[in-house]
Amino acid sequence: MNRSELSILLDEFTAGMTSIRGRRVKRLILREYDEMDTATIRADANYQAIVGENVLFEKICKSDGKGKYAIIEIVNKKLKTKEQHKYDLLHDSLKRID
Repeated sequence: MNRSELSILLDEFTAGMTSIRGRRVKRLILREYDEMDTATIRADANYQAIVGENVLFEKICKSDGKGKYAIIEIVNKKLKTKEQHKYDLLHDSLKRID
């Protein structure tokens, strides 16, 4: 998936967020999902997430842009492992906090 396609999808994903947090979430996902082949928005009654996938990994960000942090879960499909990384939305650097 190229950056412009992902950016259009992220505009929809961040539409309900405040302008600063929405821009930060968008920038974070553009940075962290760079190597993903596809991305989709998934939603249910409890949350909305943007999911990026390639052959080896799935990345899931469930940020609503209202909390202090965005969490991206990374699933290694081959090894069947998961890890989570927390990013600080209060600072422009989007520093990883784990």
